[in-house]
Amino acid sequence: GQIVCAINADATTANDDPACRPLNLFGYGAPSAEALAYTHGTQHNDTTNKMDAAAVEIQGDLFSLWAGPVTVAFGAEGRWEEQISKSGSLDLAGAYGPLNLYGAPVNGGFNVKEAFGEVALPLLDIEGTAKVDLNGAARYSDYSRSGGIWSWKGGATIGLFDTLLLRGTRSRDIRAPTITELFTVRGINVGPLVDQDSAGRAAANPAYNPTPAAVTTYSGGNPDLLPEISLTTTIGASFSPKFMPRFNLSVDYYDITIKGAITTLTASNVTLACASGNTSACDRITRDATGTVTEVRSNSQNIARFETSGFDIEASYLADLSEVSSSLPGSLRIRALATHVRKFVFDTGISRVDTAGDVGSSTTNAIPKWRGVLSFTYETERLGLDARIRYVGGGKFNHLLEGVLVNNDVSARTYLDLGAQFKAGERLTLSANVNNVFDRAPPISPTGPAFYDVIGTYFTMGARVAF
Repeated sequence: GQIVCAINADATTANDDPACRPLNLFGYGAPSAEALAYTHGTQHNDTTNKMDAAAVEIQGDLFSLWAGPVTVAFGAEGRWEEQISKSGSLDLAGAYGPLNLYGAPVNGGFNVKEAFGEVALPLLDIEGTAKVDLNGAARYSDYSRSGGIWSWKGGATIGLFDTLLLRGTRSRDIRAPTITELFTVRGINVGPLVDQDSAGRAAANPAYNPTPAAVTTYSGGNPDLLPEISLTTTIGASFSPKFMPRFNLSVDYYDITIKGAITTLTASNVTLACASGNTSACDRITRDATGTVTEVRSNSQNIARFETSGFDIEASYLADLSEVSSSLPGSLRIRALATHVRKFVFDTGISRVDTAGDVGSSTTNAIPKWRGVLSFTYETERLGLDARIRYVGGGKFNHLLEGVLVNNDVSARTYLDLGAQFKAGERLTLSANVNNVFDRAPPISPTGPAFYDVIGTYFTMGARVAF
């Protein structure tokens, strides 16, 4: 008639814990203090990050050409990074399940030594007519884990008639793997797997099993990772017409491709990548004599690819209202910013998905195709008023769920914000703001919208005092 812990119920075995107290989940205040103490714990993690850095740089003008001085900079840098992360015993044992706040422990470090050079080369300078400048840079980085690698850029600017500025850049950029990606302690999971590289294996050996129930999967960091490499092209122009002073229009196009991006595949997807011809994926699969998968190493790998392109647009105009009428004080600034994402592709080697236009909060790599801000700012010596119109484009919650998700279409949202500032004295400034004036509701989302205003209408007021 006494409730006891299951592990203490059988007195004939040594598998018991005298500290265990049974937990009664039913009724307010029913769990005893002893039961709560036994079944609850405190998650904790101690992390130490350390970085030592040294750098030297020399810059100046080498000599002068017909269009101006040739400016150079060169130097060297060094960094030594280390991270040690330790979690508690309950954390390591997985006692908190999906609520575990801390990831796997990390213990490792690396260093990098770099040398770089930059040059600015003026080619042409005809006052009021044309101005042409070239620029270039190169950097050699020697990583202790992966060896040497080059990054570079080359660019040019062309100014015409003090009205139009053209610019362009081509660059090769790198991102070295982080300490977490390199040295996260290996995790082990044993469970079922669907072998997606099964073609012809059953015919070769009838004992082959395409769905083994106990495959050992290793996850975690990979000390053999290489830096990610991206190639970036940007082309842009700025227009400031003489017939319309204080007006400026800028349009920039970008195209970015990242090769060897670091990502982690599931064990089943590793077999699919192998079936698709990825030899490095095949090298991470161990099979027994029948061809059945026994182990998969699904840690971080340089196997993904990102591609994105789009436009950034900015236009602004500053009007001195006294030029319109001498009785009108102050100035009015109008500014518009917009960005358009043409594509945002993530290619894992087994799937290629363009998520530009997907706006669902739980959709991986979601991003609206259009976003923009139009602002109006009126200012006098004492008073400032501003209005801001924010636009976030709509799209699909997830285009891969078209025909499956009933409310897959997400409409665009436009928000109005208002603000005022008043300089009450030399030392006191008062301010008030209202965001989302019309209380525009966000789209329905299971996890909270990522791009849309969630709070609704809200007010802020403040005072700034200078002493």
